[in-house]
Amino acid sequence: MRPEAERVIGPMPLTSPAGSQEVLVHHQLRRALGYTALSLILLQAPAEAQTYPSVEKRVASSHPATPAGWKQTCIQGPDTGAPSTDCPVLVWGDYTYWAWSDSNNDNTMAIVAYDATGKAVKQWVKPGLRYIWQITLDEAKETVTFVGQSSRAATMRWDELEIDPPPPGELTVVEVDASALACVFGASCAVTPNDTSADIPMPQAYRARAV
Repeated sequence: MRPEAERVIGPMPLTSPAGSQEVLVHHQLRRALGYTALSLILLQAPAEAQTYPSVEKRVASSHPATPAGWKQTCIQGPDTGAPSTDCPVLVWGDYTYWAWSDSNNDNTMAIVAYDATGKAVKQWVKPGLRYIWQITLDEAKETVTFVGQSSRAATMRWDELEIDPPPPGELTVVEVDASALACVFGASCAVTPNDTSADIPMPQAYRARAV
């Protein structure tokens, strides 16, 4: 509950600097102005650049933790079982996709996406191949092909592998009035709103005084 000294009691008089004039300002209008300010701030935020998947080589021993039932096996070519010192990985934005082989050496491969902290965020299981040795991209068809031993392969569409970004945090705007809106766009404004919240205090003249 808002403290008595801060509680808005309907339209409140605003005293001019000269103390001779009063202006009624409606609480709902101030709140609407606050949301308008937030919308203008968000519209000015730069759009994120679109990213595309790419294939890189990573040192085999640098791989993240494998899920239970899977192991890291990268081979030097399609016709050999000799282990490779590096592994092909798919990189897309903040995510790196590693291909794991079944711990029992079955012809099954798991494609696992990891975030920047090394946490597994999504997994796809593809039958019919094992022991990754190559990853190829077809930009025209927007597909990725994972190739294993004996050139057995699994092809996936980009939209299958795309990971939705986490939902943004809740936006909160509290008690924003016209002068605060002007402050947001002023060089000397002390309020620093961000994409999480913008808590801009009301000028004291707009608040109800304790009775």
